[in-house]
Amino acid sequence: MLGNFWHPVCSFDELADGSPLSVRLLERDLVVARAVDGSLIALADRCAHRSTKLSAGTVDGCTIRSAYHGWAWDAGGRCTSIPSLPDGPVPARAVIDAHDIESHDVSNLLVDVS
Repeated sequence: MLGNFWHPVCSFDELADGSPLSVRLLERDLVVARAVDGSLIALADRCAHRSTKLSAGTVDGCTIRSAYHGWAWDAGGRCTSIPSLPDGPVPARAVIDAHDIESHDVSNLLVDVS
């Protein structure tokens, strides 16, 4: 039932260095980041390719790039880039859980995991 509500997960200050942040909410591991355009990203903290924690990766434009093989994930949970397939299409099944995230004030970011 708690999944039907918005929950604070971090502050803007915790994202100030531009790195993805690992958070745990309702027994779910999430990664939260601020993209270079200022938009917010909240995803499952697990790359679908080799299950590497995305929080160990980097923010790359408006995506989070995995530290392991460099797959890039957008705010909708879709893979947008696979470095080993520079000219090939990204498989449609390359998707991870994405969550709504927003800020209701200048200090806290809220996530909806429903």
